[in-house]
Amino acid sequence: MKRLVQLLAGVVGVALAVSPAAAQRSDNLEFSGFGSFWRFDRAFQLGSRPGGGVRVGYNLSDRVGLEVIGDYVQTFNKVTAVDVNVQALSANLVLTFPMGKRSTVYATGGFTRAIFGLPYDFTENMVDGGVGARMFLGRRVALRVDGRAMYTPNTKLPGGTWGGQVVASAGLSYFFVPPQQGHGYNKLYQWYWGAQGGAFVYKTNLQPYYYDPIIGGHWLITAHRTALYVAYEQSLFLTDAQAVIFDPASSGCTSIRAPSAVT
Repeated sequence: MKRLVQLLAGVVGVALAVSPAAAQRSDNLEFSGFGSFWRFDRAFQLGSRPGGGVRVGYNLSDRVGLEVIGDYVQTFNKVTAVDVNVQALSANLVLTFPMGKRSTVYATGGFTRAIFGLPYDFTENMVDGGVGARMFLGRRVALRVDGRAMYTPNTKLPGGTWGGQVVASAGLSYFFVPPQQGHGYNKLYQWYWGAQGGAFVYKTNLQPYYYDPIIGGHWLITAHRTALYVAYEQSLFLTDAQAVIFDPASSGCTSIRAPSAVT
């Protein structure tokens, strides 16, 4: 008897899609770079200074989206003149309201985590909210301006009670799939991604049926009349399969008699 790892005899493959409608999403992404101007809470004694940042948004529709914003500003303490850098990361929900063919207004709200560098050396967790507008310069490029306010009822500033910061920004956004101003997104030339899974069913001459999982993903790119579909699957063998191989020509094989010659 020989132990064979992952010998597949009588293989039956079963590929089961895992909620394809829910797993697939069109990549309606918005990329944006911007310049900003920060006005800090008076108690912080920090000077108002320009900064900058980037944002990445994922649009669930042309009305509702999610976005992540990274901000950076180099400011100074008004009393000691020491430079202080502030870094902030925000996660927001965006509600968009189309205004004609070339502009939208929106409201945004979420959570901001801001890190104040030395000599302050503390982190603020704040809620934020704001309003803004997009003015489309083309099908995919828009000028975006907004204002946001950030607030915490318990500031980490020594001796402080609550804290609030205000930032205004302006920049350019690029839409991978352009919105149709209240009519959804163009269904042509889109990217869809999804996940899939299943089971790999097999047996050998020494063991009953075994079931091992299959996981994978797929990517669909649609065009006007054609589409490109790419998928990958990987079986995860959780057990070692066992089987016996009979070799009639081997003198050491005693588990089964070799068939006699037919005359």
